[in-house]
Amino acid sequence: MQKVTQVGACSVEHTDDFIIVHWVGLPSLSELQDVYSVLGESLQETGIQRVLFDLTRADATPPGADLRRYASQWWQRNVDKAMLASFGMTWVVRVVMELVARTVHLFGHSFVSKNFATEAEARAWLLQQTLSPAPRR
Repeated sequence: MQKVTQVGACSVEHTDDFIIVHWVGLPSLSELQDVYSVLGESLQETGIQRVLFDLTRADATPPGADLRRYASQWWQRNVDKAMLASFGMTWVVRVVMELVARTVHLFGHSFVSKNFATEAEARAWLLQQTLSPAPRR
């Protein structure tokens, strides 16, 4: 199975094992919301829990507070549905990604995520992960 959904300059790709978000440039808040909407639908449709963020073409400029806040809130709501491996980001973007993950952790959520230099490393790590069912609230 392979399906690609274009969202502005970015795209969300389904493969047999992964949902891959190819980030391009620095999205606006509405573009970010659209990408996460497609990602959420993809998680629900496919049952795939392994998400790769391809940041090789992302803008090196760190995202603003509104983008970081939205991403943190989205992951807090969806942390039990997916695990995330990111690759190809600049040092600054890596720091921001780690801050988002720490924010999710601060609110008491166990967020399975890790940043990698290469896609191969990210894929290998994700394939080793098992997502536990979330406790019912």
